Amino acid sequence: MKTTLTSLGRETPYQISHSLKDDTILVVYADALVLYRSSNGNLEILKEVSKPSQAATKTRATSGCSIVLACGDHLSVFAENLESERISSSHSEEEIVSLLEAGADSFLAVSETGQVTFWTLSGDHGPVPAGQWVVECQPLFCRQDGKTVICAERGRLQERDPKNGMVLRTWPKSQPVVWGLNDSHDQHALTISESGTAAMWDLSAREHLFDFDVPFPVVRATFEASGLRGALLGADGEVVTFGVVEGGATHELETTEAPIVALTYRDKTLIGINENGEIFELSSESPKQIGGHWAGWATCSYFSKPDRVLVGTATGSVETFDTKGHQIAPSAKLHTDAVVALIPWRQGVVSIGADASVVLWKDTEQPQALADFAGRMTVDHHLSLETDTLWLALDDGLIVWLSMEDPEQAGEFQLLDRRIEEIRPAGGDGLIVLTDRGSILHLKVPLQG
Repeated sequence: MKTTLTSLGRETPYQISHSLKDDTILVVYADALVLYRSSNGNLEILKEVSKPSQAATKTRATSGCSIVLACGDHLSVFAENLESERISSSHSEEEIVSLLEAGADSFLAVSETGQVTFWTLSGDHGPVPAGQWVVECQPLFCRQDGKTVICAERGRLQERDPKNGMVLRTWPKSQPVVWGLNDSHDQHALTISESGTAAMWDLSAREHLFDFDVPFPVVRATFEASGLRGALLGADGEVVTFGVVEGGATHELETTEAPIVALTYRDKTLIGINENGEIFELSSESPKQIGGHWAGWATCSYFSKPDRVLVGTATGSVETFDTKGHQIAPSAKLHTDAVVALIPWRQGVVSIGADASVVLWKDTEQPQALADFAGRMTVDHHLSLETDTLWLALDDGLIVWLSMEDPEQAGEFQLLDRRIEEIRPAGGDGLIVLTDRGSILHLKVPLQG
């Protein structure tokens, strides 16, 4: 039996990169690798692989790039098209927390205790350890020739040998650095300090050029292919662009409602991905979504024959996908809080929100609000198909019910000094209630009278 796996709701993405060779976009999610390609101005899924990871990097070679993932103490290497995989163990009980490209067919792996291992890729045999550092420091980025890695140690920047960690040169004193990168021409480096200050360096002269003037702590950055421009990402998803010749001046961009978590450039266009996995073109105008139509943080789901999957989300919207994970209908915003249940009824679906609102939804019609208990919170629910009665258990011990045929026909029952833990059907118009005091109550309340 062959099993196929498609993920609709993504775990938070943490990396996005662009391939100049075939104009594809690679996104690394916490639970998957997804390769997108351009199609009529938007991005469509070219290939996806369900694979959990905690760190990722690329390696360069004459035969093309490889993508390396780390999960726990294991390494996985994929071809650039995601068609093949090689797996290797680090032979250590420590988890790998970061990976760093270190030249052609090589990379560095940093463990949770700061141990650094130099790995090489060997044909079809996967990654092979080829060196280990005896000192603890934080590798930031490698020079393009792969002969030097820039590291941070005790507030100083150093150039070290990537194979054994030997110090080759020490840079001028700076703030303690936690992250850095260089442009593709090895002309400039950008570092980020513990306090979130971003600084620009001249790589050849090893001179500090300037600090960026931004009102927020910076966590990540990216360079345009020319190396003359770039963008900074703030801790709360803020995005600004910069020009190297403009010194520390920056230009703020409008971003998305969900925070941006990673940036890359495609030609001169800045691409950002937010924590829901939605991909946008970012500019001085409003963000334009071009791909990544995921369900966000999924809270519930329902399979509607023959090939539709409905997904309720933490933001109160319902998304519609086919079984291959492609969005086939616009997002439907039904609640102000999370969708807690999607229940089939007649020719539609009853959507119940954590905000104690109830909506009857058919994707070809306008959503119909059946009930809204503003200011309350849904604890549990039950739809009796025998009597077409919907029961809702709300906070503070309130139970409400309504007729699906006629929502005006409704009522409520208040439990005194008790909270409701869950409700279960008890035949017809009956209900069993479990309270926070460990008691079981049996309710039988007619809709009429």
